Amino acid sequence: MTLVSAALALAGLSAIFAALGLGGAIVYGPVLATWYPLPTVAIPLALFLNVLTSGRALAAYGPRGWVDWRGLWPLAAVTALAALAGSRGTHLLPPAVVATGLGTLLLAVAAFTLWRACHPPAGGGLARAPAERRRLVSGTIGLGVGVLSGLFGIGGGVFIGPLLVALGYEARRVAGATAFVSCAVSTAGFAGHVPMLAAPWPLMAATTGAVLAGSTAGTLWLRRTRRPHWVPFGYALLLAGLSVTLLVGP
Repeated sequence: MTLVSAALALAGLSAIFAALGLGGAIVYGPVLATWYPLPTVAIPLALFLNVLTSGRALAAYGPRGWVDWRGLWPLAAVTALAALAGSRGTHLLPPAVVATGLGTLLLAVAAFTLWRACHPPAGGGLARAPAERRRLVSGTIGLGVGVLSGLFGIGGGVFIGPLLVALGYEARRVAGATAFVSCAVSTAGFAGHVPMLAAPWPLMAATTGAVLAGSTAGTLWLRRTRRPHWVPFGYALLLAGLSVTLLVGP
């Protein structure tokens, strides 16, 4: 029953996150921790599932031209390397400090995302800038986001998405770009946490099938939506809900 409950919960969550271009590790971990040990099962397995979900979204969005490969490869590379380094320091922070810091950060990003969605940058922001400038800015952002992602054991897409919205990327390109960066970062994060992985094979098989099915449904929904202007508001709502959960949790 525990395995079925975990699989069903992750299937629904992966559909929502895939529609937003996210992997979902930031909630996969807490959900799995309801039934399984956090350091040896929940965090490593959440990152593994994050690779599957974001990779599935990337495979769908990339061929449609929704991924700014030239402008965002420095962001993906720098963030992934920083996440690998940050994952080594996760055990140094008490769980309460991690929860409070992450919750506060998510709440701030949610507020900023809403403000930017209502006050879009003139001229399309960074999305319309030359490729060289996009590489410089995105690479700088990736360094800080990568450390935070590795430290908290998440994929990083939940931070990258709102930043791309703030920098002027169109809604569909936000989903594609976030999937690209999240896939790279979660792969690096999983590599850093894999020595602690002790998830049973039946659990890995069931959750893998669940997130693949859910992420497929989520990506199909976004591909058939002509004007997904709800994306920045979806990010903000998601971030605010997660922040409240972390701040008021035990």
